[in-house]
Amino acid sequence: MRQVFLLGILFFIVLSLAAAGIYLFGKALYTVYADWRLGKELDELQAEMRARRQRFQAEGREDPGEL
Repeated sequence: MRQVFLLGILFFIVLSLAAAGIYLFGKALYTVYADWRLGKELDELQAEMRARRQRFQAEGREDPGEL
């Protein structure tokens, strides 16, 4: 009876560690994806700002976004 109880505790610990590992792996994958998505958005913003600066320079005006 005692062995069954101890094996149950051992099984529960191993299962908990495996679940925690899977959770952390999934969280790391989501973080990588979120960083990739953020980088993509920043690239789009940079391209938009470059186009805006070029448009202002072509019109001979100062970019109001610059200090």
